[in-house]
Amino acid sequence: MAELKPHKLIVKTSFKSRAKLFRLIPVKSFIIGETFELSFQFKNVNDKTFPGGVFSYEIRWPSQQAVQAFFSIPPLPTGESFESSRFKSEALCEGFGLVFVRGNFFVTDKGGKREVEFYTDELAVPLADKVRRGTSIASIKAKAWEEIYEHWALVIAMFSLLIIALEKLFALWNWLHPN
Repeated sequence: MAELKPHKLIVKTSFKSRAKLFRLIPVKSFIIGETFELSFQFKNVNDKTFPGGVFSYEIRWPSQQAVQAFFSIPPLPTGESFESSRFKSEALCEGFGLVFVRGNFFVTDKGGKREVEFYTDELAVPLADKVRRGTSIASIKAKAWEEIYEHWALVIAMFSLLIIALEKLFALWNWLHPN
């Protein structure tokens, strides 16, 4: 029996932080203990229709904690795309949360089981640069609130020093050019 060629899908991730500074001001950074949203986009770059299947992913954090979930991908004709709904998760610790495709991905197709190969870039499809088992497809850099507060404290301090410097320059100008 001839081996069936694998389906080829491009997978891209999209993240959005739900953290708010002082519970009012949205921040783009991902903060420990705060919620963020994650979604996936798939594009069928194979010459045959993708029959659909269940996609399973995992986000691993440096603390050895992980978040796992799965969802269904509908059938996709050649060249068509599908964007998943947004999933909510939480940044579990400081550092990079790495997103992985869980397990080997197979779909039942006419003629038997067929492997699905994932790519992260459309240009990589003709090459052998597919997403390999154990290779992250995306990352999330999580920070502590202290890092955000330090950043804004430095911005305020720099602005304050600018005002003082302008005052001193104005006084020097008046001293050099009296009326």
